Amino acid sequence: MAKSYENFDKPYRRGLILGLSLAELFLILLFLLLLVSMGISSALEEEKKVVEEKLEQVQKENENLKDKLNTMEDILGEVITVEELRRLVANDAERKKILRKNEELNEQIKELTDSLSEFEDIRDIIDKENIDEQQLKDLIKNNKKLVEVLNEKKQLEKKLNDLSKELKEIESELASEKIQKDILKDKFAQVSEQLDRLVDKGRAPPCWYIVVDDKSEPTGKRQKDVKIFDVKIENDGFIVRPHNNNFISQKINKGNTKALPKFSPSDFNVKLSTNSFISKFKNFYDVGTNKLIHPYKCVFMVDVYDATSINNKIGYKRNLKTIERFFMKYEESGKWKD
Repeated sequence: MAKSYENFDKPYRRGLILGLSLAELFLILLFLLLLVSMGISSALEEEKKVVEEKLEQVQKENENLKDKLNTMEDILGEVITVEELRRLVANDAERKKILRKNEELNEQIKELTDSLSEFEDIRDIIDKENIDEQQLKDLIKNNKKLVEVLNEKKQLEKKLNDLSKELKEIESELASEKIQKDILKDKFAQVSEQLDRLVDKGRAPPCWYIVVDDKSEPTGKRQKDVKIFDVKIENDGFIVRPHNNNFISQKINKGNTKALPKFSPSDFNVKLSTNSFISKFKNFYDVGTNKLIHPYKCVFMVDVYDATSINNKIGYKRNLKTIERFFMKYEESGKWKD
């Protein structure tokens, strides 16, 4: 039975192609043809649209040409043939060519006219500025236009005039400043003379000071001393240190600080004998009396502290007189604080 079943299926399998029946193959072919026809139809539709757009454009151009042709016929009063139209088109092209040539000739004529006018101007300028033949050759050799050279010349002349005006203004200002300086010199001389009189009376003005209110003075102001050093007098000498003026908020008038004697930190807070004190600090007295700090004589102020023993007050007074030879002094009642 098994063998007879295999023989029954054998004829059926002979009619198959790739495992498919003829009906199935026909269906697949029909489906493929349908897809191809759809693609061809879509391509033809796109091409049709392009052709229709071109046709529409050609029709518009044709209508425009017809309108132009009708206009030309209305102007000429007769029907224009194809040959006549060709002749008119050719004539129009020739006319445009002639117009272009005419424009080029006009441009050339304008350039020549401008060059001639420029030459006339240059000749007039040469005559007016008295430019000789050698100068003209130099201009040509340096490949410069006359207008450029003249512009440079005018600019230089303008700069020269401006500098002359500025020089006159400066001279005028200097003259005015000299007058003011002479006036100030006279005033300084008068003030110096008055202050020198005060020095002779024992009221030497301070070299360092601040200005404070004082109703007892005619001007309502006076100079208040600002101290430069602290000096401690001991039994066997002096100790000097810079005075602390940091608590003074007002600006201190120190005059010409460049004239102050030069000192190093090693000159302070060390024991000095009388001779050493005099040699080191006499210079402060000299710059004040020689009017190097202010345009008048002045004296520096110092704070003096007594650190001598009770039984040596004679020595304190002797050393105090040494200080008074060079400084104005204020004797502090408190103790020297390191």
